[in-house]
Order: sequence, then C-alpha cells, then structure tokens
Amino acid sequence: MTRYIINVKPNLTDENIFELLAPSTFNPTPEKLHSRAAAYKYNERVHAYAYLYCNQYVGIVVFETYDNHATVLDIAVNKAYREMGFGTRLINSIFENFKIDTLTAETDDEAVNFYLKCGFKIVKTKTSFNTKRYVCKKELNF
Repeated sequence: MTRYIINVKPNLTDENIFELLAPSTFNPTPEKLHSRAAAYKYNERVHAYAYLYCNQYVGIVVFETYDNHATVLDIAVNKAYREMGFGTRLINSIFENFKIDTLTAETDDEAVNFYLKCGFKIVKTKTSFNTKRYVCKKELNF
C-alpha cells in the first residue's frame, strides 16, 4: 500500500488536484481554481503537498513560508478519507520538512475542531462576510 506525501506544486492545474482544492475554496468555479493554482504556482514562498494513498490523492495542503513561520492557505481531505489522520499528517509534515516553529491558519466553524485536534490554539476570532472566522496558531514544542 503506497503512502507518500509528495510535492504537487508543478501539478496544481491537474484535475485530481482541483478536486482536492475545491472544498477549501469558496465558490470553486473552474476559473477561480485555475486562477488560485496559477497564483500559488508562481509564488516561490508557496508550497503544495498532497497525500498519495493507494495511488490516488486523498489530501492536500498549500502553505506559504517566510522566516520561521508558515501560513496554511488551503487544506482539504477527500470526504471518503476524512477522520483517518491524513490531514494531521499533512500538517505535521510541514514542521518535519521546513525550518519553521510557528504555523497559522484561518478557518471557520466547519474545520476549527480539526485544527484544535492538531494542537492549534485559537488566537483570534473575527467575522467576515457574516461568517465567524478563527485564526489558529500552532507552535513547535522545543
């Protein structure tokens, strides 16, 4: 059984990647997904990794790094593979493979519990477009 976390930044416009990115994108039209993927692809601080399980992509994380910090831009796991630890492994891989000590993410009610389970703390809440948003932060324990 193959299990890999692989760099998919060069392949961000592949249909399989689009399928993964769609749930983490508000109103995911093909045009919006192409535009988002192109912006990610040409920003050298942005990284995209997918979890390959049994020869199919089951999860993706896109994040931006600067200094010793990273920010999650997108994270999604195929519905059929949720609650199996793939998202947590993607988050942990950022700390394992990049020289960062802090990771932040902004999320909503639907995903805030995922971040809390991964060890993030809510550091701020705000309202955007009539939706409660949570700014979450995880620090590497030294």
